[in-house]
Amino acid sequence: MFPILRSNKTSFSQLCIKNINNARFMQQGMASDSAGKDKKVIVFSEKRVVGYSPEQMFKVVADVESYHKFVPYCRRSVVTLRKPSRLSANLMVGFQPFFNLTYTSHVTLIEPFLITAVCEDVKIFDHLKTIWKFNPTKDGDPKACLIDFAVSFSFLSSSHSMVAKLFLDSIVRENVKAFIDRTEHKCGPPSREMKQKSVLVRKL
Repeated sequence: MFPILRSNKTSFSQLCIKNINNARFMQQGMASDSAGKDKKVIVFSEKRVVGYSPEQMFKVVADVESYHKFVPYCRRSVVTLRKPSRLSANLMVGFQPFFNLTYTSHVTLIEPFLITAVCEDVKIFDHLKTIWKFNPTKDGDPKACLIDFAVSFSFLSSSHSMVAKLFLDSIVRENVKAFIDRTEHKCGPPSREMKQKSVLVRKL
């Protein structure tokens, strides 16, 4: 995980650049870990310009212990370990009447630009990884940002894959909107109209 950030401006800048670059490599290579194992990998990515600052969006996404209050199908969210730049949480996602998933999520936090999560102990997934990036807008609006979200997952068995296809696409698509709606609930109306830049689903 990432070391604790200190007050030296040069080292902080270098660390941010290094970890954001690492996130780019992680995002580009999300599918590669499982592709070599002949697993069907699904990568969902979405970009939106929203009327909230990177700091506002970061705070909502980093509030893992509140996920059960607003994230679709999240039944439980308990933080079990918290450090200055990382945390671990036990989550339960319920898909009634199919099944409940309980897993551990290891989250890395680079405020206010980057949040990554690698999930372990997921019984039906070969892997499950997510990345949130909060970038300044092209016009430099301090009250807005570009959300760049990606999630990659693959299933251990084809039977799980067949069942999940019935609802997973819509769940993932609802995910980003749920965080934006939560930010509006916490921070008030957005400063500008939301624009969806792109949505991409790849099945490898």
